[in-house]
Amino acid sequence: MNDVEKNLHLQDVKIDCIERVLKDTNTGALDPTGNQHEVIHNVDKMCQVKAYIGTLKHAWALSEAAIWFANGVEQESLADDVEENWLSCEHQVQEKELMNKGRKEAEKVKNDIEDVQEELEEHAEEIQTADEAIREQKVQIQNRLSVVKEKMEKLKKLQERKELLESQKREHASACGTASYTKEHLTEKLEQTTGAREQCSAAVDSLSEHTTLLESERDAGQKALTKLEEMLSTSNAEQEKSLNSSEQERMDSFYNFVTSCGLRVVNFAENWIEIEISDIYDSQDVSTLLLTVHFGEGDDPVPVEDVTANCSTSFIKDLIDHLKSTHELKVFNFEVQKRFHNHVKLLKEMKLLQKRFAIDWNEDELVVRLMLGKAGQIVCNLKVENEYPTNGDASVEEIHGADPAIIFQDSLVSDSHVSGAYGY
Repeated sequence: MNDVEKNLHLQDVKIDCIERVLKDTNTGALDPTGNQHEVIHNVDKMCQVKAYIGTLKHAWALSEAAIWFANGVEQESLADDVEENWLSCEHQVQEKELMNKGRKEAEKVKNDIEDVQEELEEHAEEIQTADEAIREQKVQIQNRLSVVKEKMEKLKKLQERKELLESQKREHASACGTASYTKEHLTEKLEQTTGAREQCSAAVDSLSEHTTLLESERDAGQKALTKLEEMLSTSNAEQEKSLNSSEQERMDSFYNFVTSCGLRVVNFAENWIEIEISDIYDSQDVSTLLLTVHFGEGDDPVPVEDVTANCSTSFIKDLIDHLKSTHELKVFNFEVQKRFHNHVKLLKEMKLLQKRFAIDWNEDELVVRLMLGKAGQIVCNLKVENEYPTNGDASVEEIHGADPAIIFQDSLVSDSHVSGAYGY
């Protein structure tokens, strides 16, 4: 009996939930095509089922009270029989019949409740199916509403566009109305245009006359300009010729000055001159010294900036420094010739010594390293003076590897040529 009561309660709760859903659906979205009648029908049906469930609940409560009362009476009668035994058998039979009748009514109520439960399940399935259909219809209606909203927005934009175009149309019509011309006004404008055209024609004729006059003046100016250009070209040519002649005269004067100093000129330019110096004391020697003298800006005398040569200039370095300060080319040429004569003789002597001995010649420092002995273990450093061999001597500075007395007794050092050359 408790199971039946529990099922009735659950069915009642389910009916309440479905009823609330139907009410929400009915108030939320109604299909304007006729589905509203179906929803109302389902709601009415739910109300009937709910009322029927209430009646069953009431009958169930009455039957349960009767059974409780019968059970209580039966227990009370049994207790009285045991304790007092004052009821008669007939009375007991009536009580039993009453109890049987109550049980039958309870069974009938139970069967009715089960039948109602089956009907409720069927109605619940129908209501659930209807609820699903209503939900689908609700979704469709919402989709249609969204489409309708989009179309309404587009319609609103089109309406605004239409109003804008109509406004522009009205403005254009008003502008055309204000700009319309009457026939008389157009005739007046035509006369004004004709007069302006005649004035323009007169101005064009006047401009043509002025153009003709200006063209004649332009031709005259062009001829004068051509003549001036010819005169300028002639003047430039004469000036260039004069400059070339002056430059040539200056170069000739400079060449004569250089040759007057006794210099043998090989090549020269505006700011430098190349001279050749040979051994004047030995006509058979073909050795020559080429010096390039670089001049600065200035006159009387021309300043010397630098002197370069085709070989080492260490033997005339002091003469070059003296020339830069005095600018005396003649004295410089004479002194260089003497130095070059000594330098040529010194180089010849060094070549001769290199053929016979192992020597190391340092031209910049004028030092000769002479290696003696069988394995060259004796090294002598000889210092040569500037004017050697014409004037001056070569002296021994250092000796490494042996006693100097032994060196002078050596057969190599006692050679007549070496002793004569270095004064041993």
